This record gives sequence, structure tokens and C-alpha cells, in this order.
Amino acid sequence: MNLHWLATTDIVYLIACAEAQNQPKQWNCRMGLRYVRPTAQDMQELNLAAWPAFITPTSDPELREALLTRFIDRGGNINATNTAKYPAYQTAPPMINGMTALHMDALAGNVEAVKLLLRLGADKTMRTSTGDRALDYALRAKAKYNEPKYDEVIRLLQ
Repeated sequence: MNLHWLATTDIVYLIACAEAQNQPKQWNCRMGLRYVRPTAQDMQELNLAAWPAFITPTSDPELREALLTRFIDRGGNINATNTAKYPAYQTAPPMINGMTALHMDALAGNVEAVKLLLRLGADKTMRTSTGDRALDYALRAKAKYNEPKYDEVIRLLQ
């Protein structure tokens, strides 16, 4: 099964479908996610697309953890970075090459996602192509927005 479509904006639809209010639709999408059997090539494509970054915005914490765990269990890299081969997607925020899900969630102040990523082995010392760590993004966001959520993210990343 070629999962190249998972490395495109369709993943946003698939996750949204899995969170749908319509119970039968939600169940079908979650079952589909459960039984997908990615090949080694599929996992390489997903790693190149920094696929964990598409999972962490998931509003359902159980679904988020299940998807990330499944990604890792299938050979996915929790520290996958976006690459020039897969530039920023139209439905995603602009990404600097070398950003991981941890960088993006630190920038967004997504405390629960940062906790989960760290628990699953995300490397908080990784730097983007511009030399920034996830902590650097959280510090700049705190200075700009002065929101309390960044205090916890900064504490977690120090």
C-alpha cells in the first residue's frame, strides 16, 4: 500500500475525520488509521514530511498519543524534520527546514503536545537549519505574546 497521500495535506483531512462529531464516520476513520500497514518506503516518506507535526494539533489527547505511538512503532522518527523535498503545506503553518513537531508545538505553546513528544523521546536539543532549538521558539513566543502557557513549555524544554 502506497501511503504517499499520508505525507500530503490529506493527513489533515484524515485526522479531522477521526475526530468527527458523526460517530459512524469517526469510528470508520479511526479503524482505518488502526489497520494501515505502512511499508518501509511509506515510513521514509512520512519521516521526510515531518509527519508527527500533523498529529500533535489533534484535539483528542488519546487519539494524538495513539497516532504518535503507532508512528513510532512502525519505524517513524519522533524527531523527523521537514525537508526541502516536502516544503510547507498549504494547510500547515510555514516551516523552516529542520523544524520538528517539538519546535512547532513549542512555538504554538501546546503544553500537552510538548509533554507527550518529550515522553516519547523527542530531542529538545535538536536545532533547525537556522540554529534554533524548540526552547528558542518558546522564549521568543513568550516575549511576543506574554501568554502563561509558554512558561510551562519553557520549563519543560530547559
